[in-house]
Amino acid sequence: MRNVLFIIILFSTFTQAQINPKTKWGNVSQAEIDYKEVPYEKSADAVILYESGNLLVAYENWGNKIYKRIKILSEKGKELANYDLIYFTLYGYESISNLRAQTINFENGKKIITPVKFKEIYDLPYSGYYRTRRFAFPNVKVGSIIELEYDLVNSFHYYMEGWVFQHKIPTLYSSFSVDVQIPADYVPILSGERIIAKARETKNKKEYKTTWTLTDLPSLENTTFLYNPRDFEERIDFQLKGYYHKKGHYVNEVRTWADIRQDYMMVYLKKYDEKTVSNISKRILTATDPNTQAQNTLDYFRKNFQWNEITNVLPRQNFTEIDLHKKGSSSELNLLLNYVLNKKNIDAKLVLIGNRNHRKIQIAYPYFNQFSSLINLINLPDGTSYFVDASQIPDFSYTYMPLRNYNHFGLAISDQKEEFIAVTPPLSEFHTTQNFVFKDGKFYMTKMDKKSGYFLDNEISKNMQPKLAIDIDFPDIQNNLNNLIDYPYLSSKSTAKSSQESLNLYQIQNPIESILKKLILNEAERKKPIEFDFPFYYKNIISVKIPEGYSVQIPENFNTHHMVGNQDLIYYQNAEIQNGILIYSIEFVLNKIIFTDLYPTVKTFFDQSNLDASKTILIKKN
Repeated sequence: MRNVLFIIILFSTFTQAQINPKTKWGNVSQAEIDYKEVPYEKSADAVILYESGNLLVAYENWGNKIYKRIKILSEKGKELANYDLIYFTLYGYESISNLRAQTINFENGKKIITPVKFKEIYDLPYSGYYRTRRFAFPNVKVGSIIELEYDLVNSFHYYMEGWVFQHKIPTLYSSFSVDVQIPADYVPILSGERIIAKARETKNKKEYKTTWTLTDLPSLENTTFLYNPRDFEERIDFQLKGYYHKKGHYVNEVRTWADIRQDYMMVYLKKYDEKTVSNISKRILTATDPNTQAQNTLDYFRKNFQWNEITNVLPRQNFTEIDLHKKGSSSELNLLLNYVLNKKNIDAKLVLIGNRNHRKIQIAYPYFNQFSSLINLINLPDGTSYFVDASQIPDFSYTYMPLRNYNHFGLAISDQKEEFIAVTPPLSEFHTTQNFVFKDGKFYMTKMDKKSGYFLDNEISKNMQPKLAIDIDFPDIQNNLNNLIDYPYLSSKSTAKSSQESLNLYQIQNPIESILKKLILNEAERKKPIEFDFPFYYKNIISVKIPEGYSVQIPENFNTHHMVGNQDLIYYQNAEIQNGILIYSIEFVLNKIIFTDLYPTVKTFFDQSNLDASKTILIKKN
């Protein structure tokens, strides 16, 4: 009876998803032909109808046989015709074989298949130690079905790349199976609510299987205020636990962070070159003050070394080659900087990190592939400490490395021990004071700004992360003091507009109202954390000398001050009249950038702040 019930449930799932669980190459069902819209994500431009992975772990044949079938649902979805299969090439870690791909169309009830020709598949460098098999599906249009299959061959037995069930487009059916034919034990590493729940259910039923299947998965692009949606994707990975030696005894291969630290340090120590480090050190101006010495060293690296746009954790060039070509990867430049800093008696520690586009580090699972880059942590005698990425040292401030590197925490390594440390960006500040006076029928403004950190160069802050959670671009008050169409400012960039013919009424709008509107949290409930780009303190003081014959109207309950936690979030606005001058103050502080809980509280804070910021002060002629 139990098996019958299982079959009924399984059949119901397949019918609801409108797919064929026995999909075969080129064999398209009528349900797939008729499929026009994803019921649970109607705006989807394409959908994965079916995908499967079959991983074989054997002495001579170790690889994952992968198959995908995708339906194009809109004109934008046709972008998927350009396809990249990315694989890791260092030490021959991965390779791709037996690739074939084709487009299936139906015209006048007839199936038309257009295959991708072998000569149109290109093997190209991608990034760092990665390459890609790049090709384009031919004759793709709305309604087309594209499918491909290939073998991803693996030659490194310590870590098995598992399976990702969730993607940038919805997935109706995703299945992954494992067949281990060698005497080895692998530990599954699960990520995602549904796959973890399924694993618990299977364990409780004592049904230990080697096949995992998930259906009706939404795309990863629907959640805002996250560094990387992949942190919460449904996936499964594997790590080698141990194996049986040919002599019969069991070899334990469980890795610890101490093991991984030691392995990395062995690689880094082998790259040490005393002569090159000393030569570079001699070129850098020596200073007695540690702060100045650190700045001199960083300034030298910024001016004399260039990043080759390869991000990695394992250096390939030696120090002599880096110094000769004045160019290197992220790991090469940071390793060299580390040795030079310590040569200059500056305490600097190497820190392994995962960039925001690489997923955050899972401390519970010690394995190599979690890291994507290498940075330095500089500690000065006065207690000052900051992170530096030698591949991109900003000229506006050495203490602000690219935002993409700040991804929760990193693994600091030294000769003695390993430790996880929080990798959090320092506070950036934007303080502005604006004074308005009314003279000869015109308003004139004087303005003074004080900026620090990522506010110093807005273009740099935008380039540091492809997709910012907050678009930090605070508007000036002169763009928000309305009804001054005929009243020029000292600033030539005014865009103020008049809302009525007569100039008897003026409005002063909150200068950060447009920013707060971007921080509205629309989800009723949320289990995922809220992640902002960097902490900041924004303060604006506006003073307007009230013209003779005019009065000021401040809305009821205008003045407000509220916060979350221990000053994690602060919003303050206050308006008052002192000696004939309107003083309008706004402060907005974001001290904490990652909120793993308290979603209702944080949501209420931004809802209330938006309501407060929408209130307008009027200057009205009597």
